[in-house]
Amino acid sequence: MHMSNNYQADNNEWEGVYPAQEASMNFLDSISSIPSWKKVIVSQKQFIGVNHQNESEYYQIKEIHDDGKLDIYKYGEEETLYPVEIVETSGAYTIKGTIGGNAYNLTTSRKGKSDYLLINRGFHWINEHAFNR
Repeated sequence: MHMSNNYQADNNEWEGVYPAQEASMNFLDSISSIPSWKKVIVSQKQFIGVNHQNESEYYQIKEIHDDGKLDIYKYGEEETLYPVEIVETSGAYTIKGTIGGNAYNLTTSRKGKSDYLLINRGFHWINEHAFNR
């Protein structure tokens, strides 16, 4: 039986939070004039880019290839795939890709899945329960 390159949602080796390192954020005086992420979150089938205004762009991961290349698409637009690459070099990470004509190149570290789950669960808990009842 031939195994395809498609992955299982619970087997995404790139899961984690990738905050930008300062050096990659300081290349222009007017940071808002260029598209860039200050953080990327990879979780199961989601790829989320957070920009410098704290706005999130949500993408679905269609396929993960062996070499750290991901095919992502905007929710509901599966026919338009954007290639994104995550490269790990001695514990530092580079995330690059071209999405909708914007070229992204992020130098980053990586926080583990447990950090992300804590953030994620806390976020939902706050939304689901009011404090003053």
